[in-house]
Amino acid sequence: MSIRKILVGTDFTEASDTAIESAIELARRLVAAVTLVHTYELRAYGIADPNLLMPLAEVAADVDRTLARAMENEVDSRRDCGVPLRYVVRMGPAPEAVNAVAEEIGADLIVVGTHGRTGLAHVLMGSTAESILRGATRAVMVVRPAPPPIERDELWTEQLSVPECAAEVRS
Repeated sequence: MSIRKILVGTDFTEASDTAIESAIELARRLVAAVTLVHTYELRAYGIADPNLLMPLAEVAADVDRTLARAMENEVDSRRDCGVPLRYVVRMGPAPEAVNAVAEEIGADLIVVGTHGRTGLAHVLMGSTAESILRGATRAVMVVRPAPPPIERDELWTEQLSVPECAAEVRS
């Protein structure tokens, strides 16, 4: 399998920044190009007046322009990374839109970041990365941000002496 085109989903979070940096590093090693994609949804609930649909289209166009500027900044901040970079902004649910863009550009690999939520947060918010992975027709690499470094004085094992640890275990 040859990887020449890498698509990276971004939502402008630390998790997606980590995914972008990982994709760029991989692209450098493989001599590949990277395309960033940001997706968004506009939801209109309970619109009964057809006259309101035109302003909604104007809002979508404004959102598109704003996101295009944000994506230009993402690309511009990495101009000197050593790999070809471009971006796409797409309206639609992230799983479907990311996979559609991957198909359109012929991406060999999709890279997405994950916040690593578990438990109730995962149940309530779901996992965009997981949804993209489930719908993908190509390889997907999921990247998690590195945990913050643990300072030496934060280690509980160094806070307690052995006898105190033993007392803690017994009680």
